[in-house]
Amino acid sequence: MSKKLENTIQAANEAELISYLKFKKTVLERSTLFITLAMLLFAQKEPYLSEI
Repeated sequence: MSKKLENTIQAANEAELISYLKFKKTVLERSTLFITLAMLLFAQKEPYLSEI
């Protein structure tokens, strides 16, 4: 393979990896936010748990 083609493939692979990691980070942040909100709502409904 030519060097230019190898560089193009490597750049594409890196771009794909970066976008995948950004997507994974977004999913993790959203699920963390969701869990936090669920815990806050639950703590409001069960006031004795918020004292722990």
